Amino acid sequence: MRMMGLFLATLAWGCTQKGHNHATGSAQRTYVLAGATIQPPQDTGWALLTSDSVEATFQRHSANATARISARTFAIERSADDQAFLTGAEARQQEAVTPFLMMSIHFNHTHLHGATCVQYDGIFRDTFAIGLEREFLTTKGYLCRHPTDPLRALQMELTQRSDSSTPLDMEQTLAVAQAFFDRAAFVRDSPAP
Repeated sequence: MRMMGLFLATLAWGCTQKGHNHATGSAQRTYVLAGATIQPPQDTGWALLTSDSVEATFQRHSANATARISARTFAIERSADDQAFLTGAEARQQEAVTPFLMMSIHFNHTHLHGATCVQYDGIFRDTFAIGLEREFLTTKGYLCRHPTDPLRALQMELTQRSDSSTPLDMEQTLAVAQAFFDRAAFVRDSPAP
């Protein structure tokens, strides 16, 4: 019986340590994606959800919301110019939210780290999840054309699912996401996707 107790205590400690190692909080690791590098969110409570050569996603749960901050790179078709890219980026983002009821959406053409980007934000309602913690979807992000590789794009995005269109911690979450976006960097040489 004593050995069983020792085994369970060791197992519980191992699970606690494993969960602790996945929390990113103040981690200084740099994630190298195809064409970009990113650093994890610097606020506590964020855990690495997925990571590979083209995408990294971090997640945090709070009382009434689940937030994800992600960055991913992907191949795009050659655009005639920046305006054509921006038009296509807006259409791509609008298509991504078509399953939801739009409450608000905004697009701004901007530059980030030398790249031409569409900055977007919106609030949407999932009519299949009314009354649940995930009823409302809030998004903020950038969809950027790589400044030195016209056939690659980087999308960095915050998505938050919650039971309210204005979750209590939204301002803090938006600030963490913006800091994440600001620390990203485009790189010239990148691994193949």
